[in-house]
Amino acid sequence: NNQTKVLKAVRTVLWENNFNEFNTPILSTQYNGGAATPFETQIRSLNKKGYLRVSSDIQLKMLIAAGQTKIFELGSQFRNEGLDNEHLPEFSMLEVYEIETKPEKLLKIALEIFERVAIAINQEAFFYNNDEKVNCSVKDWKQVNARNVILAETQIDILWEEKMLKQECLKHKITIEENASYATVVNKLIEKFVLRKAVQPTIVDGLPY
Repeated sequence: NNQTKVLKAVRTVLWENNFNEFNTPILSTQYNGGAATPFETQIRSLNKKGYLRVSSDIQLKMLIAAGQTKIFELGSQFRNEGLDNEHLPEFSMLEVYEIETKPEKLLKIALEIFERVAIAINQEAFFYNNDEKVNCSVKDWKQVNARNVILAETQIDILWEEKMLKQECLKHKITIEENASYATVVNKLIEKFVLRKAVQPTIVDGLPY
């Protein structure tokens, strides 16, 4: 069963790096999902509105505040935001936190997870993208700066203010909702000018948030 192999590989890497796994509440009476749209229900016994979680970060950060140092959760999240190539009402998310560490360390663990998952499925560190074999061992990843890539191709600087970026998106036929946040606008630009052209495994840095 490939799902079992994937879950085992992910957990094994984190356990080997001394992370502890936690299960946080899925149903809550408080919504704390930022801009994500939650599923709502009614908790009859409490006579209160309930929300299915859209993220586990608040509860995990509470565990960090309580004294945990290296933690993760691999579980279902729920977002009421449609059904298409980029959205599922229910999906699995991995969240990992470690105190007093460097981003490079967590990045190395993330790349090791990709490598270990591929090996668990294919016996080698690769996957197929539209019939093209793509190697994904830790050493196969390249790193690009999103700001530099977009600036070189479009003369758009993602550090510009939100209004200017929205105008530039319209010029490049990128659909943006009127009330879209700055982060959403930047993500749209990165998706079109960076991610869609990244065939090989790519780490995108240079994000302004």
